[in-house]
Amino acid sequence: MLSQDPLDRLKRRLRVLRTSRGLSMAGLELRAGLGHTTVSQALNGPSVPSEQTVVALADALGIPAEPLLALRAEALPGQAPPRLRSRPPTRFTYEYLEQRSLPLLRGLHATGAVPRLAAVRIRTVDLHLSRVAGDPALPDLCAAYTHECLRYTDAVENAADLADFALLAATATLYVKGDRKVDVYAGAIALIDKHGVDSVVFLSVQGDVDCATGGSAEPPWRAWTGIRDLLEREGLPWR
Repeated sequence: MLSQDPLDRLKRRLRVLRTSRGLSMAGLELRAGLGHTTVSQALNGPSVPSEQTVVALADALGIPAEPLLALRAEALPGQAPPRLRSRPPTRFTYEYLEQRSLPLLRGLHATGAVPRLAAVRIRTVDLHLSRVAGDPALPDLCAAYTHECLRYTDAVENAADLADFALLAATATLYVKGDRKVDVYAGAIALIDKHGVDSVVFLSVQGDVDCATGGSAEPPWRAWTGIRDLLEREGLPWR
């Protein structure tokens, strides 16, 4: 008979999900941005994992965090249910990624083991570093990355998520030159159109990115907070 203890159920659920996704422990750790000990304890240890750990694991496993957090709350009697976050903190911040080399970023992306939103950020940082390096392939990269990231759009759940896609789209359209411009704009519009971002809003996003970079080598993600706030005010549908 299966245990009715909420902590046992939580840990069993995490183990089953990991197995069903075909993930090794190392793969799950990489996707979640968590250390080996943290993940091992969350799946097999005797203690209750932190809220942050549960949310990060849920995101890495591609499921809503709420049911897992409810089990965690049951395992902590007398405590109020946690305040749910739409996305866990991630080590794949723009600032973290900016410190990596282009070969490392592209290799990390090629593994397919990073969360979908992290993959979008990797591509934005890739464009920025390529621009700084004067890479002649930049127009081709702008086109390739906007179209490539179309397959990640179902990861968008809120304004913060959509800001990552809008930032990539605006960065690509501002960086592209020459005969790839039409192709890049087509990919950029497709990236944001699914979530109701119209051309007027996108022009504002482009303006924010243009101001943030100042026509110089400043990183475009300086505009991320303003873009998120703009999209939040728009009240756009995320699904």
